[in-house]
Amino acid sequence: MTKRSQKPILTFPRIVLSLVIIWLIIGCGQLVLRVWDSVDSGNEELRGAADPFKADLASMIGRYQMGEVEVVDISAVTTFSWQRLYIFSPYTTPLEITDTVGRSWRKKCYTDVHVSENVNLLVFTDGKTVVHCLDFPINVGSFGYEPAFLEGLTPQEARFTVKKSNLLIWVGDK
Repeated sequence: MTKRSQKPILTFPRIVLSLVIIWLIIGCGQLVLRVWDSVDSGNEELRGAADPFKADLASMIGRYQMGEVEVVDISAVTTFSWQRLYIFSPYTTPLEITDTVGRSWRKKCYTDVHVSENVNLLVFTDGKTVVHCLDFPINVGSFGYEPAFLEGLTPQEARFTVKKSNLLIWVGDK
């Protein structure tokens, strides 16, 4: 064989090796993005910001426990327009939140739900845009898990009763 006829044989493995390297680089880049997505807590500027809605919801839970209201109606204490409420349990990852409500939550929220057993994350949307979210302390009111929470509750459905252990039980639109 001449040198000229050997070049195509050596070129093919180089092409394959180059493609494998490119594929690995792209794959690793996507892995890094997914890992980052799983630890990003959203908008850092909102960390520790006071939320009057938290106090209003806690007050309504207290009013329910004192017998002043028949149901904890979340739509009655919101001061913003919304179409759906999503409730996430402790240790829900940011990636799971993104998969449910989209990436817009990262602009409106800061949450510790992915590392805390002490909060539920309430995310309110209007269309496909997150309009408000709140880490709600479980010691004030713990939302049990319902499959409907991941499908989103309408304002008419976002109604709860409270058990003695501060467990909020979904009553739906009854």
